[in-house]
Amino acid sequence: MYICVCRAITEDDVRLAVRNGARSVRDLRRDLQLGADCGVCGDAARRCLLAALHKTAAAPKKNGILAAA
Repeated sequence: MYICVCRAITEDDVRLAVRNGARSVRDLRRDLQLGADCGVCGDAARRCLLAALHKTAAAPKKNGILAAA
């Protein structure tokens, strides 16, 4: 699903950004240019970010490293 139509940013893009270290909407703005146009995507991006962070925190780890999904 698209999070930001202006920049064609999807939920998968947000999840990948989280896997690459994004931890805040500010990080998403920096890394993906999210919200750089109209800004309507902010709430959807925040929800998607929180879900991805929650999933990452709950993911099984091996030796302190995320296991391959």
